[in-house]
Amino acid sequence: MSEQRLTLPDLSAGVDAYEVVQSCRLAFLRHFAQALRESGALSGGEVEAACLGAGRYFDEAITAKRAGFEQADGLTASKISLVGDDQLELEIALGDLARRVGEATGQASRRLYLRFATLLCRPALLPADLPFAPEALGQGLGEMLAAGGKGPAAALALLEKVEPLLTERLTLAYGEMDELLARQGVEPAQLLNQAAPGGGAPRDSGPRAQASSPSAGAPATAGADPAQALQAAILGRQAAAQVAYAPSGGAAGPTTVIPLELLNQLVARLDALERHENSDAQPAVATALRPSELGIAPGRPEGAALDALALIFEAIFADAELPEAVKAAIASLQIPILKTALADPGLFTVQDHPVRRLIDRMAAAACGLPRDTAADHPVCERLQEMAAYVRGNFDGSAALFESSVAKVDWIIARRNEDAEAAAAPWLALAEAWSRRRSAARRAREALAALATPEVPGPIADFLLGPWLRYLESLWGEEGSSPAAREALQLAGDLVWSVRPKEAPDERRRLAQGVPVLLKGINQGLDAIGVSAEERSPFLDACFALQTAAIRATPGAASEEADTPLQAPRSLAGEAVRPRLERFEEDGRSLRILDLPGRMPGATLLAAPPWQKGDWIDLRLPEGEAAGGHLSALTPEGWPLFTRPGQDDALLVSPLILDRQLRNGEAQRHNTRSLFATAAAAALGQTASPN
Repeated sequence: MSEQRLTLPDLSAGVDAYEVVQSCRLAFLRHFAQALRESGALSGGEVEAACLGAGRYFDEAITAKRAGFEQADGLTASKISLVGDDQLELEIALGDLARRVGEATGQASRRLYLRFATLLCRPALLPADLPFAPEALGQGLGEMLAAGGKGPAAALALLEKVEPLLTERLTLAYGEMDELLARQGVEPAQLLNQAAPGGGAPRDSGPRAQASSPSAGAPATAGADPAQALQAAILGRQAAAQVAYAPSGGAAGPTTVIPLELLNQLVARLDALERHENSDAQPAVATALRPSELGIAPGRPEGAALDALALIFEAIFADAELPEAVKAAIASLQIPILKTALADPGLFTVQDHPVRRLIDRMAAAACGLPRDTAADHPVCERLQEMAAYVRGNFDGSAALFESSVAKVDWIIARRNEDAEAAAAPWLALAEAWSRRRSAARRAREALAALATPEVPGPIADFLLGPWLRYLESLWGEEGSSPAAREALQLAGDLVWSVRPKEAPDERRRLAQGVPVLLKGINQGLDAIGVSAEERSPFLDACFALQTAAIRATPGAASEEADTPLQAPRSLAGEAVRPRLERFEEDGRSLRILDLPGRMPGATLLAAPPWQKGDWIDLRLPEGEAAGGHLSALTPEGWPLFTRPGQDDALLVSPLILDRQLRNGEAQRHNTRSLFATAAAAALGQTASPN
């Protein structure tokens, strides 16, 4: 939906959106699984299949990959043609169940929906787009029924049985998630027709949209544009009578009115100055032309524009990021730019003026080049050639600057293409790492479906700790191996073994199966190098829990299982620090900046604030500067950074990069306006009492 429906409060930079979303995901799937177990009619495998299906729906909704988030009852003609009458009846029943559960839980989900829009920074989010909408239940139940192989009649009877349980549990899940978001300080969004808090007008967009640049060609106000403010400061209050205002749209902006005769004299002086210079040569040191060099007395109003430009050029030439050879190319354009400023006051009132954009794009073309880059570097040579063309063909209009912007954009495009081609081997390496981590994620989800809150802490810790490492080592990129399926079966048997056994046949089965179970567990721990000392506390706790299960005394189980092992922590309860790891394959090395426990897949960034070709500096965990050219994006949207002459590449979690850009640790250099930055620096110098 293109029309914006909500206004979003600010999301605090201290909120780890990924952490909170994953906590909500766990709460949703936990209640979903519990409702299915309470029905007493499903196997562990069927519950697992349901959770995997609902979890997949959740992840796709978070990344906005579901086209329109198709309703469970929205069957298309092509889909109907591929199913029989029984299957069609079942699809309709799933859709009806999702609709009825949605109606019954609508009030509980209302406030949660508004908070979730804030959390995801999505002003166009609809209730049907929520990752835990009732349609997620429909997808999970559909996959559960497919895995269970139940006939149509049994499936319909099962859906009828679980519907009230799902309604009850989903209501509890919504309340738990809303409380979680409230504790994290995530405020609910507002509908556009509602007043903003405190009686103010509603905002038009979320936090990221507020940082958007002015529209092309829009004149800037004196308070918003440092170049215009700089000229006004130079004019001073004494020159107020000689100030005219930009005529279009009432946008205020001081521009010096220069009589035609004086304008012709200034242009003639600039022409004379230019004739004394070799237009093909670059100055050894970039210096700014001052009005005094044109015979203009200090303080004269007609010199305000020239004085402002001189200060801006001085700030450009002092810029620490710009190579000296590029500064020289910009310096060689001073006379054409000064002539333009005398005839076109829009240079100081229009932020998108071609002169400004040319300077900004020249700086963007030089991103990543060391300050001492030689003048014969291909980028520097091309910028110098472009500047020489402007000097030799300047006719007094801004059109030449406009066409030169296109030439610099071509330089940038060629440089991006070269970097992307050079990054191809690193991208293949990043994709190999991503596939391995995705396989690890599937292993984790399979065990997480077993480690519900009802499972004792020592068992849950073991499943999501050592046994997860073992299962990850077995899980292939294309799916679970036979050994992985056997390890997963052992995990299910372990969970079953610590549940109270009241029936005599269950006690017999447990007593007979424990030696086989422990043998399989010890073999798995041997495979990943867990020492006897490390596994001893778990085995002691396991023995105590199984003994209590045979005695059918659940209370005794918790008393006898008093071990130093800790229960799993809530994801949203603590900050997760970035971690730098290295992945090597085929003689190449890739550094990866990631968050522990995160998998390449679902991110929260439907429209990330970066793109291929950006030059971004960011920080590694120990404070070291890193980053470089964003040469490629993996299929999951992870940025891959390279630097010329560097023998490895850096893959960065989008969550980390987004957080660093928001809190100022990371900087996008190619998107900065060199002209505006220099004008702001000059304005600050002008305002300084010194």
